[in-house]
Amino acid sequence: MEQALEQIEAGGESCLRPRSAADILKAKQEGKAAILLGAEGTRLLEGSLEPLGLFHRLGLHELQLTWAFANEVLPDGHLSDFGREVVDECERLGIVVDLTHIPRAAFAEVVTMRPETAHCLARGRGRGDHRSGRRAP
Repeated sequence: MEQALEQIEAGGESCLRPRSAADILKAKQEGKAAILLGAEGTRLLEGSLEPLGLFHRLGLHELQLTWAFANEVLPDGHLSDFGREVVDECERLGIVVDLTHIPRAAFAEVVTMRPETAHCLARGRGRGDHRSGRRAP
């Protein structure tokens, strides 16, 4: 993440790291790219919500709940209690919950729990259920 932040800062003439929707609009008006950081999978949380707040302050705006293997958020194809806490904390912080690659049952659980926060940011057919996914606006 440090390397990504350094590259964004080095590209000050052409890009910026937005902290709000207004920053994204400002970047567009100035012809700059607004770089939003995201993470594939939740291993970076190591079973704790605390790192999520830290990563958000560093610029994390999107979190894919799983990628390539089960984790503490989706240990058996369904949201765990910790997974529900992660989704709630993402809502509180304004982090988009990416449902790409998750099983159909977990997809339904997240959408039922937080329909305004959850999006499927990739399309296609793979291990997860992309066909019924929702696209980010």
